[in-house]
Order: sequence, then structure tokens, then C-alpha cells
Amino acid sequence: MITNDEGIVHLKHKIIEEVARLAWEDNLNEESKNELVYRIIPGPKANYRCCIYKERELVRQRIRLAEGLCPTPEDESDNVIQILKPACEECPISAYTVTDNCRLCVGKPCQSSCNFGAISIGHHRSHIDV
Repeated sequence: MITNDEGIVHLKHKIIEEVARLAWEDNLNEESKNELVYRIIPGPKANYRCCIYKERELVRQRIRLAEGLCPTPEDESDNVIQILKPACEECPISAYTVTDNCRLCVGKPCQSSCNFGAISIGHHRSHIDV
């Protein structure tokens, strides 16, 4: 099966390689692992996911997997297959959809309830600014 995930495979390989290097140097501590996260995903723009924070959390969890641990300390189990929850969950912002149901209400409750100021009122309906 041919897939187009060469970038992700490269990222996984890089994480395992760097964890092995740190272990070989006997320098696999919390500080070096945190530096590794920022070295692998320097930011400020995300390359694989919706945001830089999710990418960094996934790298943190992959580092734990490379150490032979569960993705998070709370997930300690003997499971053979480990699930990286941030990889399966979408960011909350991507859960919003714009429909044709807008009636241009006088009070504009959608616009006033948006904490980000991302809703604009158009001629025919409101829309979420991207």
C-alpha cells in the first residue's frame, strides 16, 4: 500500500533517533526531552496538525513511547497498542460549521457570544472568519 505520509514517517524516525542519541549519551532527562520537543517542532507555524501545541504534545507522547512508556503517565497500562489521543481529536475550533440557517437576527447572539470576534455579519447571513 502506498501512502503519502512521508513527512510523518520522517518525524517518527527523527524522534526515535534523537531519543536513542540522548540515551546513548546518558542524557535522557526531563530537561533534555523538553529541549528535544522544541528542537523537533520549533514553530511558530504548525506543519502536520492544526496547531503547534498539538504537534508538540504529540512529540512529547512519542518521546515517551520511544522510552518504552505509555503516552501519558495517566495511561499506565500493559496495552500492546497505545493510542495518542491528541492525534485522534480535532481542535475545538475546527468543530464549527457555517450553515444556511442564519436569519440575520436583530440581537446577533452568535456574534456577541463568540469569544474570538471571529463572526462577521454579511448581506445574507453571518459567517465565521477563518
